Amino acid sequence: MSLILETDNNLNKFFNMGINSFGHKNVIDIINSFYTKYTIPIISMGSGTGIIEYLSQKENEEIKWICIDINNNPLDFPTNCSDYINKPFMNINYLSCNELIKANPDIIGNCLLFLNWCLPNDSFYDFDAIIKLKPIAILSIYEEFEEHYGAAGGKMFFNWTKNNTDYNLIKEYSLYADKYHRSDDELMDIRISWWQLNSIHNDKVVIKEYPCMCPNNKKNTCIIS
Repeated sequence: MSLILETDNNLNKFFNMGINSFGHKNVIDIINSFYTKYTIPIISMGSGTGIIEYLSQKENEEIKWICIDINNNPLDFPTNCSDYINKPFMNINYLSCNELIKANPDIIGNCLLFLNWCLPNDSFYDFDAIIKLKPIAILSIYEEFEEHYGAAGGKMFFNWTKNNTDYNLIKEYSLYADKYHRSDDELMDIRISWWQLNSIHNDKVVIKEYPCMCPNNKKNTCIIS
């Protein structure tokens, strides 16, 4: 299936750097493929406003999301504009992994995990979710800087991406974001990676490079087969 790369300036204000760079429609296509392969609930760890979860469910009503975020007050969510929402697009179901597991212990080992632009540095809720939930597969949007943690994804998560022995990387999408630069003007290396348990048949690793979809990038229409 081909992916049509395009921007939607009306929605850009609701998305993080990662989704804006890839284009939200591409991210939704990837989420749909992720769910369709396994057809079990996706846990969104740190779901925030739940905009991408909401849009993906509109695209495929069968997708079942379980949203976790310690902050259930949308007025406290980071915003990209003054014209913002008054409530999340998707309801936050639980405040933590522990709360979810207490309510539904059978979710352990019977779920998928979505890590969307998690907090960087010493934050560890992304890694914690992997260890506690033991998902069948993981889909993460993050940023890597010279093979180390970057603007999204904590140190422990990045160590896991390099050293884990339980999951295989089966798909990776990468780009250098034209809009987002570091203080030294170096482009950000943004990725969407898909891992699954190595006990499952391992597909050939697929790596795709995308042109940046940021609003100020003139190359905003391209088809990748």
